[in-house]
Amino acid sequence: MGILYMEKWIHKYKNLEIRGIVADTSCKRCGGEEDVAHLFFRCPFAKQVWDSVPGSSFQHLVVDAPLKTLLVGVHKILTLPPIGLGVTPLFPWILWFTWKARNLLVFENRLISAGETVLKAIKEVKAWQEASFLRKSPQICSSVAETVEPHQDAVRCFSDAAWKKESLRCGLGWIITDPRSNSVLQGSTSRPFVFSVLIAEALALKAVMCAALALGATRLACFSDCQELVFLLNSDGHANELDGILTDISRMVSSVFSVSFHFIPRVENFVADSLAKSALLSCNSSSFNGV
Repeated sequence: MGILYMEKWIHKYKNLEIRGIVADTSCKRCGGEEDVAHLFFRCPFAKQVWDSVPGSSFQHLVVDAPLKTLLVGVHKILTLPPIGLGVTPLFPWILWFTWKARNLLVFENRLISAGETVLKAIKEVKAWQEASFLRKSPQICSSVAETVEPHQDAVRCFSDAAWKKESLRCGLGWIITDPRSNSVLQGSTSRPFVFSVLIAEALALKAVMCAALALGATRLACFSDCQELVFLLNSDGHANELDGILTDISRMVSSVFSVSFHFIPRVENFVADSLAKSALLSCNSSSFNGV
């Protein structure tokens, strides 16, 4: 990740100060002595960056530890499923964009926030993944996407998601009905750092399944208007961006008597669709409403 290069660069910069060529080599943000450990971990800005990483456990690290210990610690940081990185590590890009933010401040007097630094890092990881793992999308076969009829005693779980690419936020909506189509429960929530509509749809499905299990349901028939997601679930498929979410869904499947996944046209999924769009607009925290 170029840590040695950065360390050598800072060392040479300090030598220029000693020789009187540059006036100041202290940290431009906090005034502390700037070395690699300070730049990436000990500076208040660096701490804000790591604290802004979804799923970050940086607060458990001892910032006065040796640089090698700190690097090992951030290597173990796991990113939460909504980001959609799978097993791809995020920390190299966090370090790189922290370095770039530092240079923008030093050489161009431009301030980049901690949140923007993290967002740029995540976007760059996604771009790298797309370039590195180009693959053809599976051709969705309706006979695979719809394999069984819903069990007659299964509760019906309808889910949908509304996703906004510009803000990387999504709204999730779902409704649960009994086998006779009587409405039992509906809910909605919003999530940040969601990098594709497929991830959003998977999160919505996971949410409605969690709600159904909380009600004590043992047979589920899940309906989504995302044909790609239904195909993946019914064909035991894999999508790198859904690592973690599909695992959680599989665990829920194994905890009940039966679960089936079905594609439903959006026009027939209008209640969940409306809830998802409202959640995206309001961006409120999770809420459940009994009906």
